[in-house]
Amino acid sequence: MNDAEIRLETPSLRDRRRLSAIYREAFPPEERAPFWMLWMRRKRPYVDLFAIRRGAETVGMLYVVSDGTLSYVFYLAVDAACRGQGIGSGTLAAAIRHYAGRRLFLAIEPLDPSAPNAKERERRRAFYLRNGFEDLHRRVQEGPVVFDVLGVGGDVDAAGYARLMERYMGKKAMQRFHIGMVEETSDK
Repeated sequence: MNDAEIRLETPSLRDRRRLSAIYREAFPPEERAPFWMLWMRRKRPYVDLFAIRRGAETVGMLYVVSDGTLSYVFYLAVDAACRGQGIGSGTLAAAIRHYAGRRLFLAIEPLDPSAPNAKERERRRAFYLRNGFEDLHRRVQEGPVVFDVLGVGGDVDAAGYARLMERYMGKKAMQRFHIGMVEETSDK
């Protein structure tokens, strides 16, 4: 698939139900914010919610929050029926172009050979590394889940991450949901 076939577009109200279904299927409940909240916050000037389109078809969603020179890919979800067709790679290439000159980062489950989805975690990490992201050797906690941080365009420090998340969620929500950078990994 040619990256040019993938477009990131502002979704219309008609896209809401489709994007919600793709999102719910792609992420386990403990990693999902309520979709209604994502939809409402898309109107904020530092939030981008994109419908991922291939031709006329909506095949996924990309949700990015920015602050200063940081842009955080909160969610990238591709319709299960469309996975393995280059859509995720095309979306990342489009996102890297769209956020050029910024530090673009995301959080993924850490590698854990004892996890029930250990192979899926390995494939996901390899996918992002193949598509230009690198391990930033940092971890963040978001609710009950601790994630590894991968990025392109430069490092993300604890203060920058905290500012971005506070802007998006507010200080009280960050404390309530235990959100913050928790450690650097030892393999830096």
